[in-house]
Amino acid sequence: MKKTTDYNFEKLPNELKAVRIVLKLYTILSIASFLFFFLFLKKFELIIGINYLFVFFFLSFIWFKLPMTTYDKVGETILITIFGVFALWMWIPDQESLQKMIEEYKIKENNE
Repeated sequence: MKKTTDYNFEKLPNELKAVRIVLKLYTILSIASFLFFFLFLKKFELIIGINYLFVFFFLSFIWFKLPMTTYDKVGETILITIFGVFALWMWIPDQESLQKMIEEYKIKENNE
């Protein structure tokens, strides 16, 4: 587990705002790509490639920026790979949840 000093908790809320903006863009593109898929079946690889880029971005944010245990990160990764954009909307913490997550992480680190 990373130490608390390895995370920059002051930057995390601003980074989370940027992630929300990217998630809104990803949602719009997912809906558009769903419609595009039925119109142009030949461009399926392009749609899948764009989706993989977004999923990689969100997973890297979870694994490298959020103060979560490895067990929680694995669980979130599985949920995101199975449920896609729906799971992404569910895991993004609001300000209150983020503070709670940081406090829980600090408590777990102190207990180890």
